[in-house]
Parts: sequence; structure tokens; C-alpha cells
Amino acid sequence: MSAHPPQHRASPRPHLPERVQLVVWGLGVVVLFLALVAFLTGAQVTERDLSQTGFFGHLYHAIGLFVVGGMDLGLPKSDPLVPGLLLWVVYFAAPGVTVATVVLAFLRTFAERAIVQMPLDHHIVLVGNGRLARAYLDVIEHLESDRQVMVVHPATTTEPLPLNTRSRRHVQGDIREPAVQRPLRLDRAEAVMLLTDDDLHNIEAATAISSTEPRLANRMVVHLADIGLKRLIIGDTDGKGVGASMLFFKMGDADQDARKGSLLAVAPSQLINSHRIAARHMVMHDLLPRFARTEAQDTVIIAGFGSFGQTILELLQREASRRFGTVVVVDEQAGARVRQFTDQVGLHNSAYQLHQVEGDLTDPRTWQTAIEQLGPAADLTATTIIVATSDSSHNIRVGLWLEQHCPGAMLVVRTFGETELTRRLHAQRGLHICDEAKLLSASLSERHRSWFLER
Repeated sequence: MSAHPPQHRASPRPHLPERVQLVVWGLGVVVLFLALVAFLTGAQVTERDLSQTGFFGHLYHAIGLFVVGGMDLGLPKSDPLVPGLLLWVVYFAAPGVTVATVVLAFLRTFAERAIVQMPLDHHIVLVGNGRLARAYLDVIEHLESDRQVMVVHPATTTEPLPLNTRSRRHVQGDIREPAVQRPLRLDRAEAVMLLTDDDLHNIEAATAISSTEPRLANRMVVHLADIGLKRLIIGDTDGKGVGASMLFFKMGDADQDARKGSLLAVAPSQLINSHRIAARHMVMHDLLPRFARTEAQDTVIIAGFGSFGQTILELLQREASRRFGTVVVVDEQAGARVRQFTDQVGLHNSAYQLHQVEGDLTDPRTWQTAIEQLGPAADLTATTIIVATSDSSHNIRVGLWLEQHCPGAMLVVRTFGETELTRRLHAQRGLHICDEAKLLSASLSERHRSWFLER
């Protein structure tokens, strides 16, 4: 198999440009207006006396021109001249607009059915039903609305992704099964996106697909939410490949040598981590500027030390290892998760003190213990508190409580989706909102352009 399979673009799809329909509707409005002007300025017809007709009567006759073309009114009279000539124009234009509308409606219906029945070719196979899959489907709709997409939903899903465009189809089942793979036409697929929330499912699916269709080995994107699992899969134990998943690559150009030693037949650049996208933006745009503004070494409190919180600390170690002096991890399973982080990521070149507080984030005693870890002379103006659990509403509640009890500290709250509440919290309370949905969409848009459009 060639390391660089032939590049190809999606073939054009027959569809009705929306602007054509808008033009026809615009012409209809203009013709209706001209008909009203002709009648109101005294235009007469051979079969009826319109001299005593009021405005609504003229409007009724004007609308009727689009249906029967004036056959019930007779022909326009030449006296008065200008209204009569204008009415002649409307007599020919109104039926033309009607015919054009009917023809366009027919072509639209035909085109949509033709697309649905078109054989799959150069299509994208999108596997998943969660937030990441939905965000990427929106990106495709925005950038390539005519791209054929075959969405694969898990067999147990109750809320499939919305397929509200002509180029979407879906299959329900497990893509690891040959019976589900057959209707997907993987032999003609442009790429496969494995974006479920189940890391093991994504790994097994990537392995199965690369075995049955080797051409797709470097035309797959695999989502791994667990940063530790990603390291174990690609064999990265020395930390050198930490940023690999942030690289953009041309679809089909993944280096074959980069896959050696990996359990998967994909290169590290084909593995994406949704937590890393948002966490990196937070570190680069919120935390590093904050550290630069404070003279002393900063203190960082990470509330919620799951994959997202661990990714933040990992990036801080790489990007700002000597700009903060203390890190306090607050989590219901703080001990276990800190040990997991130490084992999988390590404390490379760490010049900071790492403390852990185990407890409920809504319990004031938990936060009292966390503040005590900073020492008796703790300066909250040099403290950054990051509320980073996976529950947006929980994070907002904790952030509001901290805003009242930790004055001077910089508060960063992780959410998924922007709302009027989060906008007001930022504008009125000064909370820094890390909107993971917005950051995901922006990153996926950039990646999609790199994968498929910039060739």
C-alpha cells in the first residue's frame, strides 16, 4: 500500500442553489407590485369594469393573474395607455413566475431524491452520537454542505444525530461488525471519523477498519478522551509526543514510520483529544497572560481532576513550568487521580509543590482545607482557581460560590455551550468562561480545512 494514496475531491452534487429560488420569489413580489400599480392607476380590461373596484379587489385580481393569467378578466385596454401597457407586461410575467416556481419545485424534489439515491463516493463515515460527533457534523454542514456523510449510530442510541440535509444518511449498529461495514462502502470512503465517547470502541473500530480496508489506515481520525490511554496506545512514555495530537495533517499524509510501535495502524497526528483542544486554549489565552502579570509565582487550584483537569496540569508543566509555585488538586477522588497522573504523565521538571484535597466541591469545608494548603499568608490575588468537572451546571454553581468567598482570585469555569447566563457571568462577575463547545467547533473547522480543503 502506498504511503500517500491518491488525493481526490468529493464529486459535485446536483442541488438547487437557494439564490435561484430567492430570485424567483423576488420577481413574483415585483410583478405583484406592478399589477397593483396598473390597476390602481386606471388600467381596464375587456370583460369587466374595474373602475369602481377598491384596493382589496385590485389585490385579489392581481393575485389571480398568477393563477389564471387574466383569462377571467379579458385583455387589457389601451386607454389609458401607460397603465394598459404595464398590465400587458404583468399578463405575460405573472404566469411565467408561476411556471418557474413549479419547475424549480419539481427540480428541487428530483435533486434531493437523486442525492439520497446516489451511490456513496468520496464520502465521510462519521461514527458517534455525542457532543464531538454533533459538533463535527455541524462543521461539515457549514464548510461542505454537499459532502456525502454516512453517520453510524450505536445500536443502543435513542437520540440519533439530526440528518436535516440532503447529503446525510445513517446506519445504526456497530461499525466493528462486517455486516455494518458493507453498506458504508469503505472502499470508496474519503475518510473515517471515529468520534464516539467510548475510547475502547474507537480503538477497536480503527483496528478492524484498517484490517479490512488498509487504504484507510492513514485516512482515519480517532478520538481518545483518556490522555493516559492515548500514551499507552502510541507507546509514548518519554513525553516527547505530548503535542502530537495538536498537529494538523493532510488526510492521507500520515507518516507510516510514525505508526511503528503503536497498537493502532494510525499515526499520533491522527489521534485527537477533545479535552486538549479546550485545555490548551485556556492555558495559552487565560493562564499564561495571568502569570505574566503577577510578580510572584502563582498558585493554581484545579477543582475536578478528570481528563480535562489533568490535561491542564500537563500543559502547564510544558508551557509554564517555573511560573507557578503551588498546585492544589481538589476532587472527590483526588488521591487516586493524582497517582494516575503521576504514573501516566509524570512530574517532569516540576518546580512546584503539589497538594491534594479530597472532598465534595460544594462543601465549604473542602475549600477551607484547600485554602489552608496555600499557607497562612496566602495571596488570593496571585491565585487562579479552575473549576473543571464535566458537569457545566455544577461548575457554574461552584464558580458563583467561589466568586463570593475567594475575592481577588482569578476564576476560570469550564462549560459546554455559551448561554446568556455565561455571558453575564463573564461581563458582570468577571468569571473567565472556557466554552468547550465553541473551542471544539473552531478547532474542528480548522482541522477539516486542513484535512480536506487545503490541497
